[in-house]
Amino acid sequence: MSKVLISQNRGGFYAKRTSRLRVLELCADFYSSAIRSALAAIVVFGSFDRVDAQGPVYQPVTDPYQSQPFDAQSYLPVELPTNQMQRRQFGSDGSRRPFNASVRFVGGDGLSFTQSLFEGAFPIYARMGDSGPDLVVLGSAKFGHGFFSGDTAVDLPSNLYTAGGGVRLVKPINPIWDFIGGVNVLYQGDGEAESDSVTVTGMGMFQWQRTEKTQWMFGVVATGVEDIPVIPVIGANWKPRDDWEVSFGLPQTRVAHRLSYLFPHQEVWGYAGLLGLGRGRYGVRRESGIDDVLTMREFPIAVGLERRGDGPIWFCEGGVAVGRQLEYEVSGEEIDLDAGGYVRLGLKF
Repeated sequence: MSKVLISQNRGGFYAKRTSRLRVLELCADFYSSAIRSALAAIVVFGSFDRVDAQGPVYQPVTDPYQSQPFDAQSYLPVELPTNQMQRRQFGSDGSRRPFNASVRFVGGDGLSFTQSLFEGAFPIYARMGDSGPDLVVLGSAKFGHGFFSGDTAVDLPSNLYTAGGGVRLVKPINPIWDFIGGVNVLYQGDGEAESDSVTVTGMGMFQWQRTEKTQWMFGVVATGVEDIPVIPVIGANWKPRDDWEVSFGLPQTRVAHRLSYLFPHQEVWGYAGLLGLGRGRYGVRRESGIDDVLTMREFPIAVGLERRGDGPIWFCEGGVAVGRQLEYEVSGEEIDLDAGGYVRLGLKF
């Protein structure tokens, strides 16, 4: 059963609590975003393979444009045949434009939320080196729509919209180090609120390919939160065997296994774990006419399947969403919801 809590203290404690939660969301978002940026550069401009490196050729093994922060899909590098790598070199495939569509549903305890997202990337600038792009600048754009179904003790907006984009820079430093930086501008609101709907955030991160099987991410995030403007972030991916992958990060832990015995002729992987932090932060206008900020939060624990390789890439996952909460930041109202069902589907082409 859902519980509605009205905070009477709208001062320092409440503000600090909200800021810390926002920082957690942004850390997860930008760790995922950094890896997606590197993979997006590869999709658009070609391979980052270095002829003097012993590590595997980088290839996006899943959709680099998932909407959720710290998405469930894997970001580990995998090996590619030489002829396939050559086909991905800049110039031979310069017309590629990554595009992703996904749908997410979370429901239970008398309230559900459904969201659809459409995202894409486009090249802005590339400087070529001897073995591939030496500097890549990418632009991205997204649009999404979500809606609630059910009843609650507080008023909720009929529609929620997401629109915006960003700029990413990917710079290989040497065979084992890459730098990734970026800025995002995003509108999230109900189309009526006049404040707190646009956020500007940024990041700078280093990606370290320590071994063929281990990859680390180190960096900082500009949160846009006044009391904690910058915070460090760290994460890791580990591939103990060719058919096993493990991802560690904030707040995701995921294990994936290639299902070659079920799909001998396709690159299909199964995965399970805590699949990140589902969240949304929207500027909305209440029924009273006051502008407020609605924050949604849940932690999905699920299993899923994803197809990798050439051609369309798809994934589907389902499980349970725990820690569900709706919160109005200005009024201090909170709705704690029981665990609910979680389903997410996506396609990249």
